[in-house]
Amino acid sequence: MKETHKIATLWLSLIVFVGGCATHHKTPPTEMQYATLIVGKTTYSEALDLLGEPTSHTEIDKKLTAIWEWSSDSNVDLKRYVPIVGPVIADKKTSFWSETIKLEFDANKSLTDVQRETDFRPNIQ
Repeated sequence: MKETHKIATLWLSLIVFVGGCATHHKTPPTEMQYATLIVGKTTYSEALDLLGEPTSHTEIDKKLTAIWEWSSDSNVDLKRYVPIVGPVIADKKTSFWSETIKLEFDANKSLTDVQRETDFRPNIQ
């Protein structure tokens, strides 16, 4: 009975740990999701639904600027993320990737500008 209790506790701890990790890290939008950010159509509320709470935002003269940032130094499957050369360098580990999306909204909270910056630096030695 004690052995079963230990195994159950171990599994529960693992589930809580993995679940906690999954909710802690945000991921950037996919290309398909990013394509839904349309100037003149997308509202701030829709951007929040898609991207979650921004990393930072400012409001000046009723115009809103919101910035979302993601980054990681974890390992990434290069075969999946780097076209052509990914399979060649797949044994190497990723040293850094980041993505920033900056959205600007007018006084009516309608999207007026979209800027996106990505950085991917594989650790090729």
